[in-house]
Amino acid sequence: QQVKMMPLILQVHDGLAWLAQLCLFLILGLLVTPSELVPLVGSGLILAFALIFVIRPVTVVATLWPFGFNRREIGFISWVGLRGAVPIVLALFPVLADLPDAKLVFHAAFFIVLVSLLVQGTTMAPLARKLKLEVPASEAPFRRFPLDVPATGDHELMLFPLRGKSWEKPKKISLLRLPEHTAVAGIFRDRECLQPRPDLEVSAGDVLALFATPIGVTELSKVLSTREAPKHLAERTFFGDFVLNGDALLGDVEQVYGIELKEMPSELTLAKCFALRTKGHPVVGDIVTIGPVSLVARAIEADRVTKVGLKMES
Repeated sequence: QQVKMMPLILQVHDGLAWLAQLCLFLILGLLVTPSELVPLVGSGLILAFALIFVIRPVTVVATLWPFGFNRREIGFISWVGLRGAVPIVLALFPVLADLPDAKLVFHAAFFIVLVSLLVQGTTMAPLARKLKLEVPASEAPFRRFPLDVPATGDHELMLFPLRGKSWEKPKKISLLRLPEHTAVAGIFRDRECLQPRPDLEVSAGDVLALFATPIGVTELSKVLSTREAPKHLAERTFFGDFVLNGDALLGDVEQVYGIELKEMPSELTLAKCFALRTKGHPVVGDIVTIGPVSLVARAIEADRVTKVGLKMES
């Protein structure tokens, strides 16, 4: 019962979290006196840049290097230490306690947060792209509603709005390659609900309501994807043309594709290869190169790679 209600609970909590953040920053903004920030520009910039370029990178390197993170990952983690509402709230405590120079501490913290958001926040995406740490974005249903009836099993009602260039040309429902145990409940168009007839065509602007299980969400999201990924993040370009199970053996890969992978024993599974290279904590997008083959982690469950993309050098 609790597992079924989890998506609904997360939606409510996500809305409450955003509302709380808006209220928090509004209140904090009312407490700031802009004229008192001007004298802090010089010392505030020195302290902010020291935190961004020296203190956090040294701390990240010192704490993460034993855990198998590569240089690109450590560099990105060092850069994404954004300051937010927490430091400002902590800086309020001296003000509430009416300590000497408490206002100075509060305004200094506020100024450093602004610098952090402007410098780090605006460069985060370009830096991830430059360090080649981007992975294809996963599509998710716009809404998920659990069905609190024993006869429905794990099925949920999911809503998928159809948007983007891929849906400008109408497609028949019967031609959609939906995963198993999935059924179209209805199509919403111009505030009307249409019955899902096989010859009915859907296009951009429609909203598909489907009954599906959580296991099929990933495959379903790919079929109904509304994003047009850049070329370097296209699924075949990023993951390769072949999809393998994580429990497949290297020896089987050698036989099927007629290649030799001498760097690792043939009795190892693909999941084990990732576990060895990443010290047991792989993430989607991790790459293991063995001879002429690059293995790319596509799906992960509990620190175990379940789906692997295979890319072969020409």
